Formats: sequence, structure tokens, C-alpha cells
Amino acid sequence: MEKYLVGCIVLITVGYMFFLKPAAARSVSATKNQQLEAKVESMIANNDAVMFSKSYCPYCKKAKAQFVAAHQTFKEYQLDKQPDGMAIQAYLLTKTGQRTVPSIWIYQKFMGGSSDLAKINLSDYFKQHKTPNAEL
Repeated sequence: MEKYLVGCIVLITVGYMFFLKPAAARSVSATKNQQLEAKVESMIANNDAVMFSKSYCPYCKKAKAQFVAAHQTFKEYQLDKQPDGMAIQAYLLTKTGQRTVPSIWIYQKFMGGSSDLAKINLSDYFKQHKTPNAEL
């Protein structure tokens, strides 16, 4: 009888650990993911140009130089300097399919990375695509 009771207690404990607790953790995780997604979407929506980068990335430095050379302002988020940088990069992967940085957005449009940015004339692109909302 004691073995039976111990076995039942073990099963209940294991069941709690593997079924109930992870469900609660998933709920908290889902909320954090939603908050992270909202944060990234806000970063993109509230800036004319955004670059998600890493401080040591040579391609990020090249893209930054392109913005500077074109006299265009942009907001840079260095993911290696942010506590949730890895999570932001993971979200950007699901959003764009691009695994690497820089991840460049202009007027809420995903432009790609450094080599994609090099293919366009930034000054002309900003002039052609500027909207009345972009001036606010």
C-alpha cells in the first residue's frame, strides 16, 4: 500500500511538473513574446529609418556609413547591447526570414541588409518614398 501511495504521489508531482507548470510558463512566455513583438513593431513604426545591428558587425558599420554618406538620419538598435537583443533578432527572423544583421527598415518597409542597401541611392529613395506621415 505504501508503494502504491508513493507511486501516486510521484505521478501527481511529475504530472504537475511536466503538464501544468509548462502551461503556465507558456502563458507567461506568450505574453512576453507579444510585448517584444509590440516593442519591435513600435521601433519600426515610430522611425523613418531603423537599423537593427550589432556593435562589432562590419556589415552594420558599412550600412551605417551609407546612411551617413547620404546625410540621412536613422535610429540604430545595437542588439548585442540590449538585454532582449537575442529575442529581438529571433523575432526579426520570423518576420523577415533574414537571420543576419543589419536588418534595415525605411518607412516601415523591410529593405534587407547592407548589400541590399548598397543597391539603392539612399537620398533618392528617401525623396521618392517620403509620405506626409513621415514628417511627423
